[in-house]
Amino acid sequence: MLVSMNQDLNSDLRNSTQYGYGEASKALQIPASTLRAWTRGQEGFKPVFRPSGNGGLSYFNLIEAQVLRAIRMVGKVKMSCVREALNVGLEDHGIERLLIHRDFRFGRSGLFIEKYSQLVRLTRSKQMTFALILNDHLSRIEYDGEGFPKLFFPNLAKYSEERYIRINPFVSFGRATVKTKPISTQAIVSRIDAGENLKFVAEDYEIKREEVEAAIYYEAGPCGPVYG
Repeated sequence: MLVSMNQDLNSDLRNSTQYGYGEASKALQIPASTLRAWTRGQEGFKPVFRPSGNGGLSYFNLIEAQVLRAIRMVGKVKMSCVREALNVGLEDHGIERLLIHRDFRFGRSGLFIEKYSQLVRLTRSKQMTFALILNDHLSRIEYDGEGFPKLFFPNLAKYSEERYIRINPFVSFGRATVKTKPISTQAIVSRIDAGENLKFVAEDYEIKREEVEAAIYYEAGPCGPVYG
């Protein structure tokens, strides 16, 4: 059963501003300019979803952007199609923030794909391929019992098959940490930048060398085109 999106989420920590655009850019591996366009719009381009505050983004915003990133990058979906498909969720099903709800992955993404397929006339086989790839990206998000995101594993190109970095809004103030311990990627990189040996840092924290390497890679930030 779909959990009502009309419940009051204003007091939820995940709906409060926790990330500047630079930090969110690293988490999502997309340029900050793309995030600003998606949340604040620009000349000739309306926002796709609203930021939590003037100064930055919430954890829920982070997940909205991750889902939108998957849609845009995996399916090469036009933004006009995204907007129209999301309107179906709101107008026909009363879901105000479809992108953050687990129903988008477990069922409601079917609504999106169905609507998108009608707009661009995808074949049945291409619909199935799109659904499989999209769900693979969405599997990096874990949800709580009420259907809202509680954990997110950034998709790092160099470590696409692994999940060494995670972002939990209730751990380390929502900063990115390594998977096995609540040690922030920033703390790890600050020690490396101070001249400490990678192997020593891994042994000192009792974590895998790969986690230290992934933390360095994560903190280096995104490179690539803008997905407007």
